Amino acid sequence: MLKYNKPQLREKLSEKSEKLVSDLIQSIVGQIRIFEGKKNENPGAIYGISRCLRMLHEHFEADFTKEAKNYLDDLQHPDELANKDRLTIREVYNLSRKIDKSNRKLYVEHTDGGIKELAISLLKYYGELKGNKEDINKVKEFIQNNTYFIIKHKELNKDINERFSIKDL
Repeated sequence: MLKYNKPQLREKLSEKSEKLVSDLIQSIVGQIRIFEGKKNENPGAIYGISRCLRMLHEHFEADFTKEAKNYLDDLQHPDELANKDRLTIREVYNLSRKIDKSNRKLYVEHTDGGIKELAISLLKYYGELKGNKEDINKVKEFIQNNTYFIIKHKELNKDINERFSIKDL
């Protein structure tokens, strides 16, 4: 695997994307507060936070495994996305649509427990919240520090799944 850089929120977002990211984080904070961190009694809490996280992660850039990067290089695809070192999940999906279906090999894999584990961790974070505007920054930072996914080759990186840990790479 190439040197791994943790997924990060893209630095330059459009105005609409900035607003969406802000709204999603605010929604997650609201759900944590409403459900008071009670994940076992409210499976809808995990689902709701997970949906927001999936939408939010579309604005995070991630690295490729060596195999995925080689596959993309070998394709010599004319799209400018194919020449970038890091892509957002949305960019991976857009690029995949431009590749012939029989040859689509890129896959975004959430690791270190996946989205569900991150949602549960966020619900457990309820005790850290103070009920003020600073909670939004705390939750945003928590999400950024605990988000792990990578762009992998579907066939050559089968060992990378949500139980795989890339925290220490």
